[in-house]
Amino acid sequence: MKELLLFFTKKYKGNWVDIYKAISNKEKLNEEEYQEAINLFEHTKNYISIIDDNYPICFSNLDKPPFVLFYKGNIELLNAKNKIYLTSNFKNDIYKNTLEKIDILKVKHDCVFVSFAWKGEELEICEKLIKNNRKLILVLPCGIKAAKDLFPEFIFNENVLLLSEYWDDYHPTKLAFYARNRLLTALANKMIIISSKEKTLFRIVDEFLAYGKDIYCFQPSINEINNTNKDLINYGATMITNLNEVIN
Repeated sequence: MKELLLFFTKKYKGNWVDIYKAISNKEKLNEEEYQEAINLFEHTKNYISIIDDNYPICFSNLDKPPFVLFYKGNIELLNAKNKIYLTSNFKNDIYKNTLEKIDILKVKHDCVFVSFAWKGEELEICEKLIKNNRKLILVLPCGIKAAKDLFPEFIFNENVLLLSEYWDDYHPTKLAFYARNRLLTALANKMIIISSKEKTLFRIVDEFLAYGKDIYCFQPSINEINNTNKDLINYGATMITNLNEVIN
């Protein structure tokens, strides 16, 4: 069965719906395709399939659980009890001060951060976490090999677990960017927003809410009019003023 999961994942470029149809319709393979499937099974390393005993429970609960997850790094990070999505897309004083305080942040050994590493503030947060030897899970919109063209060198660190439902050389698409939202949401126990603007983060916020996950927002300064954290707090997000309030 694993050989079929690998084959369909490659054939349908990680598209969950197409893979599901192939499996449910019992799509037949010709001799050449069957040999390719066997070859993939014998030579592919660093992956977890949905039929494996160590498949993460958090993904099993998804409406569309990934059939195959490829990874590079310490796969045991998936078992951490406390996984946090720390993000921001607005560079204000609160963001700058919080970024500096990551240097002295007290984090328990079972705390792992998760991220998309969007260019800008989120990527800066990742860089700061990595420099301070924090553990990080990065959910990719592409294959692991293709990620080398998408992310800076510091991302490929021994404390970072790269996670993808796409074949090695698959390059990012709009669909893949949307699809990875569900993986990060399933992984993280909570979301912490340092600062935000233009409701850009509202899509992922909605996913966290749909799965009953906790959302924390830093309190905006009194004079800030562009920080949409105030809207999120008004909608029910928990207001905080310090990372240490919720990090452990």
